[in-house]
Amino acid sequence: MSISRPALYKSLTSRFVGGLGLALLSTTTALAEYGLTFQAPVSPIGDRLLDLHNLVLIICAVIFVVVFGTMFYSIFAHRKSRGAKPARFSHNTLAEVIWTVIPTVILIVMAVPSARALIDMEDTSHADVTVHITGFQWKWKYEYPKYGVSFMSNLSTPRAQIENKEKKGEHYLLEVDNPLVLPVGKKVRFVITADDVIHSWWVPKLAVKKDAIPGYVNEAWTTIKTPGTYRGVCAELCGKDHGFMPIVVTAVTAEEFETWASKEKDRLVKAQQAVAARTTWSKEDLIARGEKVYAANCAACHGPKGEGIGSFPKMAGSKVANGPAAAHIAIVLKGTTKGMPPFGPQMNDADLAAVITFERNGFGNKGDIVDPAKESLPNPNPKVIKGWGPLPDGRTWGSTAGVDMDPDGHVWTYDRCGASALAGGCDTSEVAPILKFDRTTGEVLASFGAGLFVLPHGIHVDSEGNVWMTDSQGNEAGTKGHQVFKFSPEGKVLMTLGKAGVAGDGPGLLNEPCDVITAPNGDIFVADGHSGQSANPPPGSTGRIMKFSKDGKFIKEWGKIGSAPGEFRTPHALAFDSQGRLFVADRGNHRLQIFDQDGNFIASYLQFGRVSGLFIDEDDTLYAIDSESNATRHPDWSTGVRIGNASEDKVTAFIPPHPTDEPQGAAGEGVAVDPEGNVYAAEGPISREAAGGGLTKYLKE
Repeated sequence: MSISRPALYKSLTSRFVGGLGLALLSTTTALAEYGLTFQAPVSPIGDRLLDLHNLVLIICAVIFVVVFGTMFYSIFAHRKSRGAKPARFSHNTLAEVIWTVIPTVILIVMAVPSARALIDMEDTSHADVTVHITGFQWKWKYEYPKYGVSFMSNLSTPRAQIENKEKKGEHYLLEVDNPLVLPVGKKVRFVITADDVIHSWWVPKLAVKKDAIPGYVNEAWTTIKTPGTYRGVCAELCGKDHGFMPIVVTAVTAEEFETWASKEKDRLVKAQQAVAARTTWSKEDLIARGEKVYAANCAACHGPKGEGIGSFPKMAGSKVANGPAAAHIAIVLKGTTKGMPPFGPQMNDADLAAVITFERNGFGNKGDIVDPAKESLPNPNPKVIKGWGPLPDGRTWGSTAGVDMDPDGHVWTYDRCGASALAGGCDTSEVAPILKFDRTTGEVLASFGAGLFVLPHGIHVDSEGNVWMTDSQGNEAGTKGHQVFKFSPEGKVLMTLGKAGVAGDGPGLLNEPCDVITAPNGDIFVADGHSGQSANPPPGSTGRIMKFSKDGKFIKEWGKIGSAPGEFRTPHALAFDSQGRLFVADRGNHRLQIFDQDGNFIASYLQFGRVSGLFIDEDDTLYAIDSESNATRHPDWSTGVRIGNASEDKVTAFIPPHPTDEPQGAAGEGVAVDPEGNVYAAEGPISREAAGGGLTKYLKE
């Protein structure tokens, strides 16, 4: 009968360690479960590590027996009482060679398999499944890029057990709400990092232990041999609740894994769609949702009743929860230097809004979300000139929604051919809707575009002075609308995007384009889909950003109607900052979204209101004009121009709206700023009457 090497190692080790343990431990208590060796591995690497451990242990045991046996024999056999006489020599070449060569050989015997194992442990190539693991205080986030699945994994042990109010469960502090599911027999690659402090992802039976370090990526891999549930912990002291950060891995067959991944993706999509379908949330709904989010994410530090735990502050009566909303939101999104992790990367927008609303209204707090404009912000442009820029030939201003500056610092805008509502006033009109004004005198310098438009909407002037315009409606005849025009400064049509009069969601078609902008390299970006902010968008409505090359060839698009990051409920305006980041006024979701030019989501800003128009100057000062906030669409927020820096979600100045009988006032839809810092507002259907014309100029103080 032959015995395999691993079996031999295990047998010898078990006998040696067991015999040693029995010799040292004599009481019944001492014979309890002590875990005298490794947990039984379920991966090939785990088997190899156990083999190495056993090999080294056997070598150490043999050395121990030989060295100490020789030493004790020599002491006993050559003791003085037996008449032994000590030898009187100082060197023995043969002995010195032996005691040098033998340890060297032993080290080589151990080093060769150890080196091979280490090399194999670092080889994460040819993986069948990749999982991104991010450590947070005190939970794990798991992402499966190939499958579009991601979720947070939190401790699920009831607090009553932790507080010794209930009997401890079988898997006390080693159970989670969402385990990591992995397939058996497949090579799984782990990409491990952290978002706040150093953690360590350790599952002994998988033989995986890697530090999760903020700003640094570690890799590991495993292949699980046997279906089952395998538990681990964070093995790095990571703060107050370090011991409350377990890991649970559920290993299933490859077929079961594929089924699980498909169902999980469908579940996440449906959950996102359910959130996106909610165009508005009542305070009661937000508080109910926020209470659950708080219990899962915040109660461990701030207490289930907001009472605070240890050095962590109370939520009940908190100055933050009862103070300005901007400061509260910033802390939740970005964390603090005093131990609170950032929750912006951990939660979706709905959960963030819900938990902040709950904290500001629960525990006896009265800090409902407030408009930054109510915080007595300075007005840098206090002098108002209504009805600035009279139209030629005695024409009466209709509404407008766009204004921009050309490279010479003059003002470009448009008039909807005298129409004041969102109707196709230019369809049958022969007046020129596009207008250029001298910024100093208000004199009309150029006009063109007659007969081309149904409802002019977004306007942009590129670095060469070319004028870009969107037409956001189609006429009944199907001959105009749903297009983007590029004009020379003199009014010659240089390019069109979309098909005249045809709305669609294909790459060559537009559907109610709201705005257009060009990047420094000439790429064209179109914000498409004006109806997405409606409670029930019409069939076929879009909410997307479309990217074209400078010669008008379609490159890509991203987005759909919804409220998740990268989704839109009317992308109403566009602007670039000095870093080349694309800012999108996601009006129906009351936020700005920021992307790189490939459509990768970067951040959301929530403090600038229900934004209709955007302008970012050379110093990255961000001007966002809110024309729609009211008691129904965006309660307790004012219209007006909120001003901040493009680098952060913070409003530092505010130009108030035109006074009206409504508490929110009335403000325009488009905004631009000239080289002297004067602000121009393009007055839309809501504000045109209060503004006394199509343009308002706010003079820099």
